[in-house]
Amino acid sequence: MPTSIADIGADALRAAKSNLDTDYVPRDDEEFMNERQQEYFRGLLLAWKKSILSESESTLAHLQDGPLREPDLADRASSETDWAIELRTRDRQRKLIAKIDSAIRRIDEEDEFYYDVLHRPDGHPVRLKVRSMVGLIPLFAVETLDPDLLARVPNFARRLEWFLDHRPDLASLVSHWEVPGKGQRRLLSLLRGHRMKALLRRMLDETEFLSDYGVRALSRVHADQPYVFRVNGSEFTVAYRPAESDSGLFGGNSNWRGPVWFPIAYLIIEALERYHHYYGESFTIELPTGSGNAVTLKQAAHEIARRMAHLFEPNVHGQRPCHGGEPRYDQKGPWADLILFHEFFHADTGRGCGASHQTGWTALIARLIRKR
Repeated sequence: MPTSIADIGADALRAAKSNLDTDYVPRDDEEFMNERQQEYFRGLLLAWKKSILSESESTLAHLQDGPLREPDLADRASSETDWAIELRTRDRQRKLIAKIDSAIRRIDEEDEFYYDVLHRPDGHPVRLKVRSMVGLIPLFAVETLDPDLLARVPNFARRLEWFLDHRPDLASLVSHWEVPGKGQRRLLSLLRGHRMKALLRRMLDETEFLSDYGVRALSRVHADQPYVFRVNGSEFTVAYRPAESDSGLFGGNSNWRGPVWFPIAYLIIEALERYHHYYGESFTIELPTGSGNAVTLKQAAHEIARRMAHLFEPNVHGQRPCHGGEPRYDQKGPWADLILFHEFFHADTGRGCGASHQTGWTALIARLIRKR
């Protein structure tokens, strides 16, 4: 039986390495902790943790039985000694798992972004480090509660308190709901303070998500740095494509790898307005990132809406970006005031793409203009 944390760690680490599903081995000539190394070490840490937890289950089952009450005093002393050693082993396992969790958090928080996670058949999770709208969606999980509303529904308030007290596994996902904000409002959100600012820093960066025409579905960094996923000897690539898709998937037209899509951008605007309802004027962010220009969350929402409205406004040449330079829609052309609501829009030029009669979500522009 291992008697030290070093023994526990060495045994579990050997088991983790033997079970790690990858042929990749970090090399000395690589950049230290590059993206592939991060994924390798993260997978190793998770496999290591799984191995320790597997060992600890048998330890825990034995502990629940307690020391055997041997009739012979010598046998009883030996049994209690073994039980005490297992208790110490369990405590060391707990400390080692805490250190592993801390190391995983440091790797995860380096980018301060959310990613998809692929779970392999063996249960091993793999993060897909694609900076896409997937990482922005946690912004949508937000609601503010006014104090007078909570006062009118005491049963709801009581059940909410009970839930947060008795389900810590889920309550921990809701960030400091008990802290009052502007007007004593309460915030139910997955994001708060630093974490939200870190996410918005990427979203409002014009070299990443922020376009002259809204919010891109995929960060522009993937134009020069495509994401490559390797599995079973095959490679799959995700690259920035600001307009039509270059893939046959989904019919080859619909593309979520770069363009501006109205439903996502509209939900971002609504979320920012709700956060502003809680934080008020004192909470500011930089827009665009790196400009030194500080704005409130409400002003950031309005700026995104303004950029989206710009899709349909004539430029100095009398052309609307959404029409992609088609002369028939110029200010002097026969269709000057016939504005098409396209399915999605070229993130770099504003040209309309996909179906040209998307009078569903693209018609949300009417609400955005009314808010201005």
